[in-house]
Amino acid sequence: MFILDTDHISLFPRRDPHVTARVLATPALELATTVITVEEQVRGRLDRVRRAHSGTKVVRAYRRLLDHLGIPILRRSSRPHGTREKYRGDWA
Repeated sequence: MFILDTDHISLFPRRDPHVTARVLATPALELATTVITVEEQVRGRLDRVRRAHSGTKVVRAYRRLLDHLGIPILRRSSRPHGTREKYRGDWA
């Protein structure tokens, strides 16, 4: 089993050669991570959402959060970008 820590999870999408080689050489059912790593990743994504101030940055931060979670979540339609409150209101 190959346990992916926060560094591995961060480096794999950036195509780090060592991490990528190890992940690709490991059968999918033998890849795992810890709840601590999941928490760190989610906290980081939520912090980026919190710090985003312009409409496009908010949209990008939410999209990255959704992509990171990897579960189906309704996405906003292609309406014009507004304030963070408007964007969040579109999900209510």
